[in-house]
Amino acid sequence: MVLEVLSQKADDIDSEVALLHELKEIVLGFIRQIEKADFNNHEQVKALYEKAKEIEVQLTTPDYVGNSQMTLNPVNRLADVTEKLDDKRITLPTVIKTYKQQVGAMRFIGTKKYETPGDAWDAFDDELLKSKLNINLKNLYEDGDAIIGLMRHQNGFEYQLGFFTPADTAVPDGFEYEDFSDVIINTAWVYKHDDDWGVETMAFERLKADGFEPVDDWWFERYHPMRSSVDKNGNVIVDLCWFLK
Repeated sequence: MVLEVLSQKADDIDSEVALLHELKEIVLGFIRQIEKADFNNHEQVKALYEKAKEIEVQLTTPDYVGNSQMTLNPVNRLADVTEKLDDKRITLPTVIKTYKQQVGAMRFIGTKKYETPGDAWDAFDDELLKSKLNINLKNLYEDGDAIIGLMRHQNGFEYQLGFFTPADTAVPDGFEYEDFSDVIINTAWVYKHDDDWGVETMAFERLKADGFEPVDDWWFERYHPMRSSVDKNGNVIVDLCWFLK
């Protein structure tokens, strides 16, 4: 599986390098045209100015659609290659932010423990749980309304879905809970493609490198509504969180 992922990433890199080479040749072509001009010749300077205005109009026309065929003029090729580069997925996951949050004692209330996230999501009804809790989760702490994927390696992999609530919250029938006292959360935002997995180690090591002391025990992914939406390129920001030592 790892080799297949790496092979795909190698293909992505090759594709992006090819586009960059083409972009470089297009730009160099424009430069060579300008270098050939005689700036002591009023007519050639005027022609360059008019060409620049033509490029500006073509690149800013809202309904302009690029075409990748090599027979196109350099302006169309420039727009086409640039658009392709903009639309490419990110090559590797990247930690873009680390920080800590002091939230005090909390009670996690959610599903039973599952061995796979997919089974937990199949069994989880977040609207049902919120209605039974009858709590305004947005008022608890920053990002308090986010669904929590609580995880731990103990007797195998354990995964639960639910919400963090005040420490004394009553547990509704059919749900389970875990209590955490004096909680300080270490968070790493990871920008990645939606189907990239296994980024927890990278996030954990980055937190340590940034001077935090995350505890390698419980950790959770915080599915925040504002950051968990996939963009047009299939990329997403995820919150990976550990408790501070």
